[in-house]
Amino acid sequence: AKANAKTNEGLARAWLSLARLMEAAKPQEALSAYGEATALQPADAEPHLAAGLLLERQGDFPAAEQEFRKAADLDPKSVEAIAGLVTVYTRSKRLPEAEAALRQILLLSPASTQARVQLGRVLVGQGKNQEGLAELQAGLGSVPGDPAALHELAQLSYAAKSYEQAAVYYQRLVEVAPRNPEYRHGLGGALMKLGRYPQAEQQLIVAVTLKTDLSEAYADLAVAA
Repeated sequence: AKANAKTNEGLARAWLSLARLMEAAKPQEALSAYGEATALQPADAEPHLAAGLLLERQGDFPAAEQEFRKAADLDPKSVEAIAGLVTVYTRSKRLPEAEAALRQILLLSPASTQARVQLGRVLVGQGKNQEGLAELQAGLGSVPGDPAALHELAQLSYAAKSYEQAAVYYQRLVEVAPRNPEYRHGLGGALMKLGRYPQAEQQLIVAVTLKTDLSEAYADLAVAA
């Protein structure tokens, strides 16, 4: 029995290796090879996870979901399998299910910045702006010098009507890139919402000077003036 188990394990590994080699050129054959590995080692989550990733790249979300679910059932602590489900749910616009899966990842891996940022985006996508913004601040705050992270926080703060916070983020962006008209426009818009019209006007004048076809900034400038 032990010899058979060892043989099956070796054959399963061979099928796995073959599948990975065929993924790019022969994806259907690769999926069949993952199936062979699964038949030999039915308690192994790895072939299901690999097949799920391949199916997800092909855009076959229902089949990918089935494989990720099987992998997660076999290995409930597999962050990779649950992350695969998050991708399927997010790309299929199933945001409540994506939220639940992301919370599961954070239970398994509380320090996962990526999962926290994804959770924030999913919450905002469901209209849970304040909760989502808090998660994004916790996640993106770990990379304070990243302009892309700051810009996302600024935009989402503005969308959530947290104008004071949006102004803080846009001010930091302007300090990093003073000649960026979008950042100037964002700061001017946030200041205008706060009723700080002279300061808003200054920022909006700079924005339209830097980019003369920034029509939305002209409209905001007219209001501020």
